[in-house]
Amino acid sequence: MRIFSFHLFFLFLVSFPLSITISQASLILSTFFFLVESYKEKKLNRSFFPDIFFISLGIYLSLIPSIFANLFHYTDFKKIFSHSEISDFWMCFAILPSYHFYKDEMLRKKIHFALKISFSIILISGIISIFTPFRLGQFISNGFKVNDGDRLQHFAGDFFGRFTYLPLGMLNTHLSFGGILGLAYVGILIFIKNSFRKFTLLKKILYSLFILLFSILIFFNQSRSIWLGIFFSFVIYIYKEKINIKKIILPVTLILLIFFGVIYKKNWLIQRAFGESLKNSTENQRHYIYKHSLNIIFSNPIFGVGANRFSEVHKNFSLDEVLEKQEIWYETEITPRQHAHHDLIHFYSIGGIFSFLIYLLFWIYLLSHYFREEKTNYLFLGIFSIFIGGFFQCFILDDEVALPFFAFVGMFFSDHSNIKFKRKRNNTFQVESIQYFSYLRYKFKLEKKAIILIISFFIFSLSVLCIIAYKNNSIIRKIETKNSEDRMLIRKTLKNELIQFPTSKMNSYSDQIIISGCLTHYFNKKPEIRKDAFKIKMTLDEKSKNPPKYVKIFVYERDAFDQDKLYKVHTRKKLDLEFEFAIYQNENHFELKEIYSKQESKNFPDNIYFRDFGFFFGGFDPSQENFDFPKIDFGKNCN
Repeated sequence: MRIFSFHLFFLFLVSFPLSITISQASLILSTFFFLVESYKEKKLNRSFFPDIFFISLGIYLSLIPSIFANLFHYTDFKKIFSHSEISDFWMCFAILPSYHFYKDEMLRKKIHFALKISFSIILISGIISIFTPFRLGQFISNGFKVNDGDRLQHFAGDFFGRFTYLPLGMLNTHLSFGGILGLAYVGILIFIKNSFRKFTLLKKILYSLFILLFSILIFFNQSRSIWLGIFFSFVIYIYKEKINIKKIILPVTLILLIFFGVIYKKNWLIQRAFGESLKNSTENQRHYIYKHSLNIIFSNPIFGVGANRFSEVHKNFSLDEVLEKQEIWYETEITPRQHAHHDLIHFYSIGGIFSFLIYLLFWIYLLSHYFREEKTNYLFLGIFSIFIGGFFQCFILDDEVALPFFAFVGMFFSDHSNIKFKRKRNNTFQVESIQYFSYLRYKFKLEKKAIILIISFFIFSLSVLCIIAYKNNSIIRKIETKNSEDRMLIRKTLKNELIQFPTSKMNSYSDQIIISGCLTHYFNKKPEIRKDAFKIKMTLDEKSKNPPKYVKIFVYERDAFDQDKLYKVHTRKKLDLEFEFAIYQNENHFELKEIYSKQESKNFPDNIYFRDFGFFFGGFDPSQENFDFPKIDFGKNCN
């Protein structure tokens, strides 16, 4: 039966990049038969269970006090143990077969072979998915066809003349795939580095090609959280191995100079990866996610809000804010609130201080063992990429990442648990006790450097989180012009700045500038039809040298659903409405009447639309190169 359970475990290692269903089933069965066989062999004693297993299990068991503390808030108790975070406790059991199988030298070789297969699957499926607009896993399960309504890939941009997409291999999301890449990449690269001189010429070429393609795959995946996680894994590797940094500074600096000096300026995908992370965006809802996650913690600091209640409580905080700021209704409504996008903050939100401390202890204990042991199997060092990556995503809550993660933890810890305490019969009880307690002190000692590193990186992530949560998050409106470089100019007018706009770019109505407006409904616990006029203010400086004399405003209707959920763009149509207003110096107030919707809505986004506005300016001197563009102000909600 032990061989049978190992074959199931082997199937799990091969299948986790392919199918969450197959990998879950094979791991559950492997663990079940492994425990049955161990019970029959009378091996289920305290030493059978590694300490990291109990600490991992503690992450989920620490949620139990929060459930009792919030008992009266639950209406369906079955979901607590079937659809909540605590129901994932079983994944910790992946540590047991992986921990014991990896100790066996014969089985270890087979495990390495299985990992080579799974890493190859990750690479091949990932590279293919870069160039396929459909999702590979869904495509194959549908019988190699794309059905109506199937979710498409996220477009990644035109990369040197070829359409590309964020790779997700055979998994469901590109972020899950990023977590898998992080688990695999670090160990692969260190293995190749340490063994490169021993390889034949052919192996050197093949492994170099493998790591090059894997690096390209990680770049295209665009999971910046995993990029940080991989960086952290290499930092602790360099620190422990006392690698001379001077030897790697020059090549790394050279690569960065080439990257930023040549490739960055010429490639949109790279600009997207780094540029958009440094600026606000209407597509980035992290401000609302983090702000209300912290509100949950501040309002429930001891026990949290309870498992399976994060989304509900988070939404309540969001709706309270919308009552005060109508203009943020759309952005808060499409904000994903299934989790906190931060593993530690999420567990604190739902489990309180107990979950927070256990989760920190888990990583401190794991890193302490890594620093303490002289012999290290670097193949599983990628588990630490999930630590930092989990400060900007929720990887531990993702089955597709958590399953292989806990299996990797078991194998990683297996190599770090070789010290055994053996009693000698001629020893006195006192001597035995001293030896045993010395062993326990060694075993459970938390390294100061591990504590400092873990807490330091948490404080860093918390600082970033607070900056995003409490920054002045003004609405960034979408702007459409014929020339993309003109958008930055128009953006300044929305920030109350005066600009000079080229007269040549306002020759006909087709040259109009379209700016996203406001919703057709108000929010007051439920959608209410807006019945008052939309208002726009324009301000023209007294010292304008070439001011426009009038403005024509065109009205567009645009969908208001969440594009990321439906994976399709908003449709927009031009309404048969046109307004013309004279523009004078100083402030101008324009009212656009009768453009609201008359359709009732029970829930967002049913019958709810945007009113976007196209602007065409005229009456300026066309012989001059530029005209004075007025400041445009939509108010808080086009009021």
